[in-house]
This record gives sequence, C-alpha cells and structure tokens, in this order.
Amino acid sequence: MILRHLARKGWSLPLPTRLLRLGIWLRARFNGVSLGVRLIVQDEAGRILLVRHSYVKGWFLPGGGVTPGEAPMQAAKRELLEETGIEALSMPDLFGCYLSNRANIRDYILCYRIAHWRRGRDGVDLQDGEIAESGFFDLRALPEGISVATQNRLEELMGTRGRADHW
Repeated sequence: MILRHLARKGWSLPLPTRLLRLGIWLRARFNGVSLGVRLIVQDEAGRILLVRHSYVKGWFLPGGGVTPGEAPMQAAKRELLEETGIEALSMPDLFGCYLSNRANIRDYILCYRIAHWRRGRDGVDLQDGEIAESGFFDLRALPEGISVATQNRLEELMGTRGRADHW
C-alpha cells in the first residue's frame, strides 16, 4: 500500500522532495491528521493562478503541506514562492477551512487569498520537477482537467456555489 501511494504521489521526484513527502505522509498516516494550505491568487485582470504537478493529473490551486513548527500563513507564502516564483507582499487572508477524509487520514486544508504579490525575484529556485506548468486563467475559460476541489473553490469564490466544509 505504501509503495502504491508513493508512486501516485510522485516518487520519481528528487530524493529530498520524496523524503519530505514520505515524512508528511507517514506522520499523517500514523497520527491521523495532516495540515495543508492552498492559495487563491488573481492577477489584475481577475484571472486565477493554477498549477499542474508532474506527479498527478489535473490543475490545482498552488499549495502544499505545513511543516512541523511552521505557521500556516507562512507555509502559504512559502509554497506560493516555491511552486510559482510569486512572492506574497501581503499576509494571506483566510478564505476557508476544509476537511478532506482520504485514506483514513484527516487532512485539514486552509485556503488563503493573497491580495498583493509580485512576480518572482531573480534567483528564486522553483522546486525541481514538482510543478510541470503554472499560469493565470480566465475564470470563464479554465484549462481541461481542473480538479473537482479546485473547481468547487472557484465556484465559491465567484458566488455560484455555497461555502462547503469538505475539500
């Protein structure tokens, strides 16, 4: 079961990334709880920032796991910079708190909005191999393969869906 999970979660990534993901997965598996963040970032035209990972199909809001001892808002800013090269200039605003019950793991996801940001600084290294592609997309012309949870969050953002408590 662990090997199958690792294959789905990108075991072909560089060793440090694989070990970090393995540690997060094992901690969540045996402790039963994990904490992650996702980010809603819009450009001046109202387009939404999405990422496509190298290890799973589909388009997602950028984000990732909160490491032990890290504040969720700091994790949100870190993940945004690591995955997209975009630097948050304002503190993240909480958009919603969600529960995802996958594989008997209680996964809590804090979804934040970043109001002020700037495109990457020189010398920012994006995580090796994790993000295959990123870009801003018009909310009326989203890319093929957007994840269900991402679609739900965007509908909540647009006001066409009521707020949910499950991811």
